[in-house]
Amino acid sequence: MKITKVYEKFKDSAPLFKCPVCQSAVAFQNEASLVCQSRHTFDLSKAGYINLLQKQVKTLYSKALFESRRRIFTAGFYDQLTAALAEIIAAYAPEGVINVLDAGCGEGFFTTQLSGGSKAARNVFAVDIEKEAVKLAARFATGAKCFVADLAQLPLQTGTMDVVINVFSPARYEEFGRVLKRGGLIVKVVPQAFYLAELRDVVKGQLAKGAYSNADVLALFEKNLDVLAVRRVRYTLPVTSEQVADFAGMTPMLFHLDSEQVNLGAVSEMTIDVDVLVGRFGV
Repeated sequence: MKITKVYEKFKDSAPLFKCPVCQSAVAFQNEASLVCQSRHTFDLSKAGYINLLQKQVKTLYSKALFESRRRIFTAGFYDQLTAALAEIIAAYAPEGVINVLDAGCGEGFFTTQLSGGSKAARNVFAVDIEKEAVKLAARFATGAKCFVADLAQLPLQTGTMDVVINVFSPARYEEFGRVLKRGGLIVKVVPQAFYLAELRDVVKGQLAKGAYSNADVLALFEKNLDVLAVRRVRYTLPVTSEQVADFAGMTPMLFHLDSEQVNLGAVSEMTIDVDVLVGRFGV
């Protein structure tokens, strides 16, 4: 992508960002760089994103993992969840042009769905701490403003977002509350008891906990927000052997397990089972 196209995508949104180093306002000095009042400079990438992370961090999430996720998502396994998210945002978000932040965007599947087609009224931003993930997000979610940053220290001005979505990613409620406008919406997706149950079943002998519960996550959500809705989305779909391998490759549950003891051939279907939590900070 030519740097001028990346600039065109970001230029109108520059006032919504702030310097991650000194917290001052930023602006485009030219078509290639955001510069703050203290002269800290952040270059746009020709890959379509901007890196606003002060220090690169090493995570357990590899490029191969995000590519596996991309293949699974584009195969349609999360389409019903995507539809539920669209319905919820339409029901609870304000009308007109709204700023949506995909916090912990990964490879950008949900970012892509939010920013495309008839949803053009959404001004979508996408952030992840993993640069390889943001590269993929920028590649597919071409209309979104994708950037690398720490969710605990978002380089966004206070009170600039209408909606924060947080899908399968740790939440930073204090920071989410800061960047949201008054009455802003948080939509969080967390696994339910039968999420990827077929994978859990074939590795249950290696797991410290046999059963999964999201009770602690829900309790933290309720502690920080006024809960507007909790919607469960659950369905089961057939999978090919290649798709089973991709599910295994993208799932943190299997990160530290002995792969030789995992009989993936026993899996012929996969269950998606999640809670979609909808809340607002008290106003």
